[in-house]
Amino acid sequence: MEKWVPNNESLRFGARLPKVEQVKMTTSYKLDTMIKVDEGLCITCGSCIRACPGGLITLEDFPVPIENGWDFCIDCGHCVAICPTGAMHQRVMGPEDCEPIDIHLVPRWDQVRQFLMTRRSIRGYVNKSIETAPPAAFLAIAYIQLAATALGLGTTFTESIGFASRAYLPLLEVLGMPEGQIPYAIFLIGYPTEFYHPIPKKKPVDVTWR
Repeated sequence: MEKWVPNNESLRFGARLPKVEQVKMTTSYKLDTMIKVDEGLCITCGSCIRACPGGLITLEDFPVPIENGWDFCIDCGHCVAICPTGAMHQRVMGPEDCEPIDIHLVPRWDQVRQFLMTRRSIRGYVNKSIETAPPAAFLAIAYIQLAATALGLGTTFTESIGFASRAYLPLLEVLGMPEGQIPYAIFLIGYPTEFYHPIPKKKPVDVTWR
């Protein structure tokens, strides 16, 4: 167990974080290097370099991992999903492991709007246990992401800014927060610079429902 202890500034705003249980995930690696590029397919467009959230890919003749990239890679699959030619192979997945995106199944804005508008707050429930994790578990955060996607916008949840703002008062001013309030959910939203092709393989979700 590890515990995050807020400093005096964050305590003034009531920020509290519970103990975090560190879970070690076992991963089956397909390669002995972080990434491997099919040089016959790669067009050196640089999409994988720009998409890597850790900045772990650089360009020599073809994309290669930076030194110690293996230790920092989070296996998100962005480099594989962003590649327009299927040239990128990552240590836990390749193009063959990714589900193709069927644009005909991506809902239009009018469909997403109707879906969001028909959702109501449910205050009466059947006395029955939920056997599987429902999509509604994403709560309001998913609403923004769904609507944004249908409008051609991209989003990402960035709790790092939330942590920082609760510990560093000047950042609250930059964010334009009203006095005495702190943000608990922060999104980046805008028009994406890159577009993904297949859906990368996902890590197994480790969830405890109570």
